[in-house]
Parts: sequence; structure tokens; C-alpha cells
Amino acid sequence: MIILLISITRINAQSYGVQKKEYDPDIFGDYWSKKVEIYSEGDERYSYVPVLISVPEGLIEINLYKEFSDGSQQKVTNKLGYEFEMIDQDDDGLVDHISWIVPEVTRNIFLIEGKVIGEKEILEKITTAEIIPATTIIPVRTTNLPSTAVTTTTFDLTSTIVTTSSVTSTEESTSTIETDYTAETLTSMGDLEEEIIDPEELMLIQDKAEINEPVKWKKVVSVKNEQVDTKEKIMQFELPVGSENIKVKRRVKILANLEWRRNVDSEVIMDPSDGNKIKVKFSEQFRSSQEKKYTINFETPAPEKIENPPEENDDKWKKEVKVVSETSVHYKDVLSYTEIKETEREQIHLYWLIDGEKVDVVKDQRFDVKFLDTNNNGLIDRLEWIIPQLSEQIFLVEIDITVLNPYTYLRDGDSWVVAFNTTGTADLIISSPNAGWTEFPEDNPGTFDEMEFLGINCGDESLKDELKLIDFDGDIYNYNELDEGDSVDVEKLLIEDYYCEDIAYFSNYMHKAGYATIKFGFSSQNETVSDYAYDPEINYVEIIPNPAYTNDTLNCLFNITEPDSAYVNITWFVDKGSDYEVWVEDNQNEISVTSNVNTSTNSTGDIEYNNSHHDYSWICQVTAWNSTDTISQNSSALTISNYSTSMTIENDTDTVVNEQVYFYANYTSNKIGDIGGLVWNKTNPDDIISIAVFDYDGDGKRDEIVINQNSPPRIKAYFSNGTEIWSSECTGEGYEIEIFDGNNDSYDNIAALGYTGGFCILNRTGATINSSDSPPTPSSIISGDFDGDGLEDDIAIGAWNSTNNVVYMFRSNGTNWELNWTSKSFGDNAVNERIHGLDSYDIEGDGIDEIIGPSYEGGLGGCFVLHGNNGTVKWEYVGDRMLSATFVDLDHDGKRDEAVCSAADNPMQLYYFNESGDSILNGTLWEPSYETGIIDADDDGWEDDIIVGSFRSWDNTYTSYIMAFDNSSSQLWNYSDDSGSGTTNRYYSMSIGDVNDDGIKDVIGADQYQHKIHALDAHGNFLFTRTIGEGSIGTIVGTEPSSRVSDINNDGINDIITGHDDGSDGHIYITQEVSCIIHFNDSTSANMTWNVTSGLWEYNKSFASSAAYSWNVTCSKGGYDSQFQEEDIVIGSNNVPTINTVEITPNPAYTNDTLNCEFNITDPDNNDITADVTWFVDKGSGYETWTTDDENSISVTKGANTSTTSTGDVEYNNSYHDYNWICQVTSNDGTDSTSSNSSALTISNYSTSMTIENDTDTVVNDQVYFYANYTSSK
Repeated sequence: MIILLISITRINAQSYGVQKKEYDPDIFGDYWSKKVEIYSEGDERYSYVPVLISVPEGLIEINLYKEFSDGSQQKVTNKLGYEFEMIDQDDDGLVDHISWIVPEVTRNIFLIEGKVIGEKEILEKITTAEIIPATTIIPVRTTNLPSTAVTTTTFDLTSTIVTTSSVTSTEESTSTIETDYTAETLTSMGDLEEEIIDPEELMLIQDKAEINEPVKWKKVVSVKNEQVDTKEKIMQFELPVGSENIKVKRRVKILANLEWRRNVDSEVIMDPSDGNKIKVKFSEQFRSSQEKKYTINFETPAPEKIENPPEENDDKWKKEVKVVSETSVHYKDVLSYTEIKETEREQIHLYWLIDGEKVDVVKDQRFDVKFLDTNNNGLIDRLEWIIPQLSEQIFLVEIDITVLNPYTYLRDGDSWVVAFNTTGTADLIISSPNAGWTEFPEDNPGTFDEMEFLGINCGDESLKDELKLIDFDGDIYNYNELDEGDSVDVEKLLIEDYYCEDIAYFSNYMHKAGYATIKFGFSSQNETVSDYAYDPEINYVEIIPNPAYTNDTLNCLFNITEPDSAYVNITWFVDKGSDYEVWVEDNQNEISVTSNVNTSTNSTGDIEYNNSHHDYSWICQVTAWNSTDTISQNSSALTISNYSTSMTIENDTDTVVNEQVYFYANYTSNKIGDIGGLVWNKTNPDDIISIAVFDYDGDGKRDEIVINQNSPPRIKAYFSNGTEIWSSECTGEGYEIEIFDGNNDSYDNIAALGYTGGFCILNRTGATINSSDSPPTPSSIISGDFDGDGLEDDIAIGAWNSTNNVVYMFRSNGTNWELNWTSKSFGDNAVNERIHGLDSYDIEGDGIDEIIGPSYEGGLGGCFVLHGNNGTVKWEYVGDRMLSATFVDLDHDGKRDEAVCSAADNPMQLYYFNESGDSILNGTLWEPSYETGIIDADDDGWEDDIIVGSFRSWDNTYTSYIMAFDNSSSQLWNYSDDSGSGTTNRYYSMSIGDVNDDGIKDVIGADQYQHKIHALDAHGNFLFTRTIGEGSIGTIVGTEPSSRVSDINNDGINDIITGHDDGSDGHIYITQEVSCIIHFNDSTSANMTWNVTSGLWEYNKSFASSAAYSWNVTCSKGGYDSQFQEEDIVIGSNNVPTINTVEITPNPAYTNDTLNCEFNITDPDNNDITADVTWFVDKGSGYETWTTDDENSISVTKGANTSTTSTGDVEYNNSYHDYNWICQVTSNDGTDSTSSNSSALTISNYSTSMTIENDTDTVVNDQVYFYANYTSSK
């Protein structure tokens, strides 16, 4: 037998700096994960490093991934060489540690991931810097080894002949010798006098285990020799009884450049005196102490199953499966299986028998139960499951058999219908032990019988043609062959080979009600049902969905067994933080429960959308009763959950003092992704006049958006993600919008006003179903039931700039809206009136809504209430001009029959009116209000407090306000935003709704020109501000708010919808309540700002001194888990920028050349740099500053390290010959500055040359000419 042996050199990793870094664990959904980094200090590398990591108990589906530098991952759970193992250290059946081998240590990053099956806990941070190995760390140092030839050694164990061969290589000069000790070498060692060594066990790894398959194992042991000796040694390995196919591998250290050698002469035997130990005999010469490792591969006997024959009784099929192993070890995760009777999945149960008690394991993830249909016929015929730990375990498979299940289905007068179902084929026999049928088909009037046969059906199909009658003598008659006049006294009814897949119905006319019992016989089974009342039985009560999140609609699911008809009352209880109280809004009474259906019944419309909020706890109580008894049962408490979140934070690096440093937070959720201040925004090419939300898809949620704008198409609708749904051109220039169910189809309709006249009504898909050119000048709209037909499908429109009529009522017949009446509230004085807002409510309780409106124009105004059916005035107040009006319940009688109107004239007041129109109270405003909202601001349980938004301040502070007044006109609070003043800060638009998911309505104010949304709670406390763009919000277009509150991003929590224009385009902004607060240890604290582009929360600041600072961020949103993260930042000292060169160009320069100052500046801190250029000139008497062409704050490209020219420096006509110029550059990085001068540049004269000559051959008295040629290259 030839075994290839390759040697390796091992050193102790902990002595040479192998390190482990564990990162904080994360929980995302149902999964726990942790990142682990294994690396070595210095330039040395190591191999075969074992790692041990603790994990929280309760994880399943644990996997190990290796992460690469490009971010990709590779699953290595089962990859050869990594030897991944899950460990139950405290032997409680749950994994609490994992280990694996790092084949080669460079800088390895691993990711552990597992699914959480128990309650999630905050896990302890593990900060140990050193590796805590599962075994001794024995890595291979592979650096600083020469390129050499690797010697491959071959051992023939049977003949002990050694051969070698050389292989040229540039790899490390190490190799691994693995010696196989197989069954061929097992001999008797006889009597030995050598030293006995018990090695240290390092690890024991079980391979997969399956019924009837041997289980493979790997055991690793180690022995250390502390001194040089040549004594023979015997190694003893303990293995389980029955171990087979034993193979031992030994790793031996060999390295060519070490001065030691050895001869190997080894044999493996089984000690007959102890059949459970392996002994390895070897002799060696050592020149140094050494550690040896041995790997023992072996197999243990297969786990077996013992199956008892299946049993079948009246309602159960049962099979017991016992799984055993005949070895001393306890197998883990054993795959077991059994074949079962073909049946439906829902009928199968698998129990683990513990001391005779049944424990259902179908839903226990540790057992991973699988239901298999091996022949693909739609029925389950095989079960597979995992046994977490095996010695001897007993399992019981049970299958429910529904052969016959009769129950009372309906009791209608004196007719009794019994419904029943069967499975399979058998004879069906129906009889009665205490009552009789009238004779078939002709009744014998001389006898009294309690019931008369009416029929038997399988579903809708009559079975009378298959029915046989058995009389008291045992004679059998076919029902369909009886003649008229026959009179058979029947004891039993029979259908042979009865088979019905549907529900069957057996009906009788009862001559004597409340007496008879009917017996159904099918095969060997019998069931009875009686015509008398039973006590109801509540089988279960539970709340769904579970888990539930904010604004989920909660249903109370219950199951009741009751042979007769029963009724159920549902009562809800809610704990909002103090104690449980009855929730009366959604209780339900007298829910009819079908007789003996024994199936689940949902109570519909229980806790509706917008009533359940995070951390609320709910209990559903079911009370059932029939004619004789009553019983109640509660559900378990259900607490509304927060959505899970995560957060990361980071900051700029390479930061120095006085430099702006940016800090970032990434707050996310798997529900909506990034949790930012802006959900989305949309731009339209024209001004948005009004905005509303409606239900387009019929899901019961108004989470789609519709706008009315100036230019065609006037009306547009958008999905909740901002995608356009449809557009319509049905009005003139856009105005107000009203959402209502106008055609009574349970879907929303849109009524839109045109600024220049008329209205149109659209269905939810944008189709026009009605339009009108009247009224000519509409200003506001409200829907209601104004004709008393019980439907809120009529509309009232307020008009302005009208000489006669100011309110128009259009009555609906479902498809058309016809003008029903018009009304002017102030008689002949109704000239140029403006109706800025309408409200409707049935204040008289007669089923007809009244209409309230304010009026404003010129010096006349007031507040009025009209009867909805005819437009006559119920009451009116004439006097101050009014801007808003609403109905409110001031006297707490449960009716909104009082009114509040807001005046625009001095003194600016809120007027409170009783149901008769008497002015009862006044509240003083600081400015008029275009909008009025109703809220409970004083926590008295009544929504009777008034919220108003200011138009303009008149108290000389030039500050606008949002104000709250109680039902006695006392001011409760006021809020102002000082960032705008005067006419630039007007609260035109107000909305009311819960935006922070605390179950209490909040106040949303939109100021017109500061383009801000302000959110306050009911007590006036600041929640947040959102700046949403340039332009105005809520211009003067009636009273429909330009901000709305509704859940747009489908997380159940209200968002804020805002219409906004910037003078040319219109915008839709969807914002939400969320805050990220940053805090520094220098006591700085601030709200971070949402950056739409980066999708991050941001904050920037500078630091005055260099030091280490700590900072943290807390991000929170109602209905979501809050997150807290902290980090440190080091602010370095500033380095002065370096001016590398300063020179004047051109050089040389001549008169009137334009001089440029060229310079080069670098900054070690990579800061933003500015440069100032100053010129100095010497005209002959000394240098002076030349101020004409100085340049300041020249921006220098960060880190450009290239020349920068200051342009237009010393201009033409300023430089003359012999002038001397110097350019001075001063550089500033925001903290420090430095200056540098150029060399002096003298304006040069142009170079010249000259030649002279004269005439020749001259004589006295001749004119002689002389010449000079004076020239320049210029």
C-alpha cells in the first residue's frame, strides 16, 4: 500500500500574532448575523487556523460565508478544507458555538448567518481580541522561505522502503506528510515495555446521519513531546463500540532547512484486552521537541428504525416509529422517514413521545418535518424529519379520518336539515332510535310519527333514485319504484356503496320538534345528531394578523361548536399604556353563527384602519349564547409591533480644525427602505391649486393623490409611488376638489370646481360621469346628504363675485347632479360675496345635513347655517367678515350642532355659536385665520378645541402663529416660527391627523412663502419642520387645504401630502414624521437634515481645536424601532498651505504689456484654498501698492497642484519702461494664511540697433549726406 506524504511546518499562531476581530451582531427580520475578521500581524502568513465563535442559542439554518474584497460572498459551510461544525457546548439540544478552519490566513472576512426561532434578544458584544480556538491553533508560517525544490516522500508501509523524487517549485518549501494506517496494518503488538501516551482530543466531528446508513466520523488528537528521546511509544485512541473502517492519518513535520531527521516504522493494532482502543506503535529520533497530530476516520453502526404495524380505529390512523442506535455515542440531526397512508396534508400529525406524552413537532423547526407526495397524485404518502439528538426516540404518526360528521345545518320552521360528509365508499344507513317516519309514500293517518322524509342530496344532486327503504320486517324497497297508494312503515333508509365528495343534506319535516335523534351509519362507524339545544362551545379566539403593525385592520377569529343557531357578541379591549379599557367603536353584537358548522368565523370590520398604533395591546372577547346558555372567552393579548430598522453612521475623514466636517446617518427599514424626511416629490408644469387623496384601487385606503391645476390637463391622479394614473380636462382653470361616493358604488368620486365656472364629477378611473357650467364663480364645495335619502351623495357649492346667489345645492340620483336650490344668506346685501369654505352636518337629527359657511367681501361679512333640503336660513350672523367656519360639539352632547367662525376684521376673533345661532363666546386672535381645525388639545376626551392658522400678524412682532382655543374660547397654546416675518410667513393651510403614530391627532401647518411644513402635537409641542422647496403653499383659493394627511407609503402611518407652486411649476411633496438627532461631547446637539440626492441624513460643523471627539445619532419614527449609534472622530491640527511658486508673466515684459501673476499652491490637509493677489510698483522713487488690479478670494482647485493664473491683473496702459513690479500672493485655507512675493520684474526697453554711413567721393563745397538707420525688432 503506497501513501503519499507531504510535510508541513507548524508554529503556534498565538505566539506570532494571529488575531480575530468580531463585529457587533445584526438582526434583520428573522435572521441574525455577525461578521468575523481573521488576520495576522506583520508580513507573516499562517495556515490551518481553527476558529471558535459563540452564537446565541435558538439559531437554526446556520451558514458560513467568506467575503471577498469586491463585496462578493462564497458559502463555505460544506466546502472542503473549512471543516465547519456546529457545537452544543452545554448539551441542551441548541447550538451555542460554531467552529471552522481557516486554510490560509491573510486578511480573511467571514459572515455567520442564522435564522432566529425564539424570541429575539439584544446579544452581548464579544470584544475579545485574540482567537479563542476550538483546538490548539497550529498554523503554517509561509513567508521568508527560499525558493527551492520540494521533496516528495513516498512510504510503503508494508515494506518500509522509502523513495524520494524532486519537483522544482517556486512555492513554499513545506509539504504535508499524511500517513494512512488502515486495516491492512492491524496486528497484535504483543507485550510491549514502551511508554504509554494518551493524546489530547482536539475535536470530534460527525458527518450526516440517516436511518440505515453508517455514520462517518472524524476525530483529531494531538501529542506533544517535550524532550529529545528515542523511546518507543504507544498511542491510545478511544473510539465507540462497533467502530468500523478505521483509518488513521498522521501529520509529521519535515522541513529541509531544519537540522533533524527521523525514520518512521509504525503499525496499528486493536488491543484485545480493550476492544475500544486503537494503539499506534512508532519509534523516532528527535532533535527538538515536537507536536504530532493524528486524524482518525471511522464509521459507527447505522441508526435503525422499528415500525409497529399501523392501527386504525373510528377516527385515527396511527403508526409508531422507534429510532434507535446500538452505539455509545448520541447521534445528532438524524434523518428519519416513514411511509404513511395516502391522505391530505392537513390530516397528518407527527408527535414525539416523551414519557408517554405527545409533543407535536410538525411546526418545531428543529425537526424540519417534510410532507412528501412521491407518486404526484396530490396526496401525502411519506414523512421525513430530523431527530436533533438520538439515543432511542419514539415517534407517533396520526392521521385524522373524517368518515362521517353529521351536524345541524339549518332549522327553518318545522323543517330540519342535517348536513354530513363522508370519506370513501361504504353503505350508508340512516335510522332513528326514538322517532319514526310517516309511511312511504302514503301516510297512515292512524299512526303518529314524529317526522316526514323530505329528501337526501349530495350537494345539489338528489339521491332519491339510489335510496332504498327497509321496513321493520327487514324487507327492502326501492324508493323510486313505490306506487301511489303504497304505505311502507320504514325503520331504516339505505344507500348502497354510498360515495359523495360534496356535503350531503338529509331533510325532514318535523311533526314533533325538539325530540328526534337521527343515527347515521357508514361502514363500521356511527354518528348521531339530535333536534334539541346544546350549550355553545367556544373552541378558540384569536386576533389576526399576528404580528400586526400600525393601522393593520384587526380581525377577531373565533370557532364555535353549536348544534343549534347561536349568536355572538364581540367586545374589544385596548391598553394604550395605562390599563385595558373597552374599545366601543368596533364592538359587534348578535353575529349569527351557522348551526354546528364547527369552522372559523371572522367578525368583519373589527378594529379598523387608523385605530391600531405601535405598542397598543388588544384583547378580543367573544360571548356566545343560544336560547339556554351563554359562554365567554378572551383571546391572548396582541401588541402592535414596531417595524424593524437598522442604521449606520459615518463622517468625513482627514479633518482638521475650522474645517466643515460632514456627518451622515443611513436609517433604513425593510418595510420602506430609506427612512427619510421626503418620501417622494413630483413636478407638474403648472401651479397646483388644490390637492386631495382618494381610493383608486378599492382597497379601503385613500393613498392615491389627485390634484387640480391651472393649465390642461386640469386634473391629474397619481399612484402612491408618484406614477401618474390618469389625467382629465373636465373643468376650466382648476380650483377646489371634494372626494365622496357620489354614485353609491362604494368607490370614491372626485368633484372638481373650475375657477371660471362650473364643476365636473369623475369616477375613480378619471372618467367624467357628470358636469355643469353652473355656478359661474365657484369658490368652495362640500358633500353631504341634503335630500334626506340616507346617502351622502349631494354637493353644495359656495360661489363668490355673484350679485344674487351664493350657495348652490346639486342633488344626486346616482348618475346626474341637478340644481335643487340656490340660496343667498344676506338678502339684497349679497353683492360680491366670497364663500371661503363650507362644512356640513345633521345638527337637527332629522337625516338631512345642514350647511355652514363664512362670507367675506368689502366691508360686509358674516357666518350662516342653511337647511340642506331647501336652502332656507336656519340662522345667520351679519357683521364682521369671516374666513372660515365649522361645526363642533362644544357642549359635549355627542352632536356637532354648535359652530365656530373666524373673523378677519379688527378685533380679529373666533365667534362661538350655539345650535340656535346665538353668539355665546369670543376668542381673540392676533391675526385672521383662513383655516380652522378641530382637535382634542386639552386631553378632556372631546374633540372640541379649535386650531387656527394665522394669515398675518398685526401685533408689530411680524410673527405668524398657529393657535389653539378650548371650548370656552380660552387660548391653550400658540406656536410661531421666527424664520419668516411679515407677509412672507402666512399659515394658509392647516391639516389635522396623527403623523407620529401615538394615536393622538397632530397639527400640520403650511406657511405660504417660507415653503415649510410645521408639525405640532395636540399640545402645541414641536415635532418637526420640513422645507419643501421654493415658492408658495396654500394660496388664496377657498378653503381646501394644500396639505393633507394620509398614509401614502403603505406602512400604516400617516404621511403629509403638500401641493406647492414656485411661480411656474407645481410640485407634490410627500413627507413623513422622522427625526435624526446628532449629539457631540462638546455639548452640541442638532437635528440632522435629509439629503434627497444622497438618501442620507446629514449635519456639518467645524471644530475650533484639534482633539478626539465622540458623537452619536438617534433616529426615530413612530411605528418603527429607534436606532442609536456612536462613533469617534479625531480632528487634526491645521497645516499652513504651501505657495510653491509666484512669478510674473510675460518675462521679459514691455511697455503696456498686460501682466499676469501666476502661482502654484498646495495644501497638505486638502482644504479649500483661496488666494489674494496684491501688486506693488516702483516708478523710480520706491515701491507702492498698486490697488487698481488687486484680486481677492481667488478659488484654488483643491489638491490640483497646478499653476493658477490671476486674470486681468495689471492691464494695458499701466506698465511703462523701467517700472519695477512685484506680485504678492496670500493663501488662506480658512484657518491659516501665508504670503509669498514674486521676483521683481522691470519693464524692459525694446532692443534696438543702428548703423550710420555718408556719401563718398566728396569734395569741398559739395553737399555731403550723412545717414543713420535706427531699428527695433518690435
